[in-house]
Amino acid sequence: MAAVLEFIAVILSIIISVAGLSALALAATVIEKQNEEEEINLSGVEIVNLTPHEVNLYLGNGEVISYPPANKEAPARAAMNTKIIGYLNINNQSIPITRNTYGELENVPPPSPNKLFIVSALAAQAAPWRKDLIIPSDPVRNEKNQIVGCKSFSII
Repeated sequence: MAAVLEFIAVILSIIISVAGLSALALAATVIEKQNEEEEINLSGVEIVNLTPHEVNLYLGNGEVISYPPANKEAPARAAMNTKIIGYLNINNQSIPITRNTYGELENVPPPSPNKLFIVSALAAQAAPWRKDLIIPSDPVRNEKNQIVGCKSFSII
């Protein structure tokens, strides 16, 4: 099994070097192929929050790390196209029913070595090949059941 993983890593490194992607993308790709329970240390990686909200990461020791938004005015988004497909009549008012489709990723810099970007799940789904896009996972809720942070990050 280790030989197969090494072979995959070599092939991926060739593809990534030709495509000009970061070493972090290679690491994330190899991580997916390894045992899910194996801990991977990505120390020294900068995490940039591209959502419009502060993201609080709750560590196992009780510490909370806050990632403020890098740009509240232009957060990462998936382009949205809306088409009206019908109408509802509610209290003599015509209410449109729409179908939304999502396209390209917007307001996200290109991959950068040693950087991970926090984005929404919808934004990450617009670019599933980008292994440097992480989404908050394992939510932490307050007494009002509102999400106040996360315990982990996920890659789409």
